[in-house]
Amino acid sequence: MSRTRASNGQSLLFQLPNEILAQSLGALPTSSLLPLTVTCTRIHDLIIRILHQRLLLAASLRDHKLILECYHPAAQYTEPYLFCEYLGTPGLSSTNEGEGLVYESGNHGSRLGKLAGLYSQFRPLRTEEGRRIPRQHPAGGGMPVWTAPGHVPAEEKEANELVERRVSLDPEESFSQLRVQTNLVKPGPRAGLFENLVSVSDGLVRIWREWLKERAANGQNVASREGDGEDQSEGKAMRTLWMDHKTDIGLIVRIKEKKWRRAAPVLLHRDEEPAVTYSMEYEELLVRTTHLLLAVEESSKQDQNEERGKAMVFGAFVNRSSA
Repeated sequence: MSRTRASNGQSLLFQLPNEILAQSLGALPTSSLLPLTVTCTRIHDLIIRILHQRLLLAASLRDHKLILECYHPAAQYTEPYLFCEYLGTPGLSSTNEGEGLVYESGNHGSRLGKLAGLYSQFRPLRTEEGRRIPRQHPAGGGMPVWTAPGHVPAEEKEANELVERRVSLDPEESFSQLRVQTNLVKPGPRAGLFENLVSVSDGLVRIWREWLKERAANGQNVASREGDGEDQSEGKAMRTLWMDHKTDIGLIVRIKEKKWRRAAPVLLHRDEEPAVTYSMEYEELLVRTTHLLLAVEESSKQDQNEERGKAMVFGAFVNRSSA
């Protein structure tokens, strides 16, 4: 008889209580736990509960902060980064006792898919703390003094609590571009210093003229329906700007067209689009919760490497023996 099986033919591993199994499985990283979910129903349920608890801790970002950098490529060295406030994760219960959307109306196999479909909600904040640390331009010299594309004057920001940027399109332009970066950071001893940084997303997204026009036209209707207490999911889905084809990172925005007073009418060709400027307010940042979990684990791995004394040194060295 095999040593790994009891007299009844059952593996000794499955005779252990759930507490010991959960503690043993909890020592494994998420990437190692996922392949084990197909072992059996009992192991699957234990892993789901472990992942549930990890997602709760990762989404709350107790020891970390999420920063958003969203700017026109021409404003890379002038646009500040923004700290994000955690709002919640719909469908993820605050307890680990089998409650929440993940455990409702579904078999065991669908629970893992529901966990992967959760999004954590954040709100970008306009604070003095969230300012980009000045860095030298590659071409040399000081910081440029010209106004960056999308810059909103400080006196106009005071009238709005949401972060706002402007998107301007000339008559010959059919789209504008935004560089969107989200990073998970661990704050250091002083403001502006981070003990470590893990990239969550980095991409370039195009904002088309027609997309802006449609969202600005539908903005008032959607706002009125939401104000009447109707379902807000439809309106938010329409206003979500996804940063990648996998829909891992999304930005819910409010689009408003800026009306300018002109002293004289502007003559345009029949097929020519006028120059327009839109106000884009950042209402919420959506991040797939599993991405946050992997970023938090990567940050913990960096902390462990630092404790072991590992370091990276950059510099130029001269071989004295050959000098």
